[in-house]
Amino acid sequence: MSYRDAVAEDQPPADGLSERLYGSQASAFDAKRGLAEVAPDWIARALVKLLGQAPTRVLELGAGTGEIGVALAARAEHYVGVEASQGMAERWRQRFASHPELSSKSALEVQDADQAWPAEANSVDLVFASRSAHWFEPGHLRAELARVSRPGTCFVLGRVVRSLDHPRRWLRREVHRALRVRGLEPKDGPRRGGELLYEIAHGDPRTCWIPRQAVLRWGFSAAPAEILDGWRAKPSLAGLELPAKARAEVLDEVSELANQRFGGLETELACSEEYAIEGVQFAPQGAQREPILGDPFPIRLASRFGPILAVTQV
Repeated sequence: MSYRDAVAEDQPPADGLSERLYGSQASAFDAKRGLAEVAPDWIARALVKLLGQAPTRVLELGAGTGEIGVALAARAEHYVGVEASQGMAERWRQRFASHPELSSKSALEVQDADQAWPAEANSVDLVFASRSAHWFEPGHLRAELARVSRPGTCFVLGRVVRSLDHPRRWLRREVHRALRVRGLEPKDGPRRGGELLYEIAHGDPRTCWIPRQAVLRWGFSAAPAEILDGWRAKPSLAGLELPAKARAEVLDEVSELANQRFGGLETELACSEEYAIEGVQFAPQGAQREPILGDPFPIRLASRFGPILAVTQV
């Protein structure tokens, strides 16, 4: 029996996957995934600037704990989040409960994004998904996006982009290599997101490309050990739900390599990250299918948990 077959034989059922992968992490999810404290507000501002006006209706896929959703809801006439994990949904409700001014214009649907979206046809201005593109079934997403969108609607993916010398980026690459050696294919969110946008932009004559732009950049220090410890505490690795023994085997191998690469797992390393957005827009009738460039967003510098530096107002 191959390693892949052995892992597959030990897999839990597919039902409840989202809850197993994310529900148990919900209470510490934001801290572990680590957006800069000011990032949600600046992400929402950038999305409004991209649209050219405050959105009437926003749909967020994979709304998570509502970290970005609160900032989006504050700028929209109506906001709906879609989240499959009950644990994450509970954190979403707690966050929104502290913003009672949003209660009349925001809602959360606890469901998988691969089910029918909670929106009427031709009703949504902005469909947004942050760090979740690798979970969507492409055919369903394209069909639902075409259904709910109207001329001018933007579908935008957001993600954290890490510097080349970032330890998490190096560790992630080594984890992916170790999984492929074992016959397993990791879920690659950035690559899948790019493929998804390409498929939409080149498959629908109504769409225009929105090139990737950075919204915010922040710096901090991190040690390989804390990143690896965070991965050990999760039930998944590179988007794959693995048995504990298989997960530990891969992480032990990568830990040895990291110890050699960085001169110790506790070594604190300077890092930089930025949050970037890219997407497609359903252009008005008769518009040219050219990239939507506009003025680039000024990159704002921040420490991970500190104030913005060199702010340019949007």
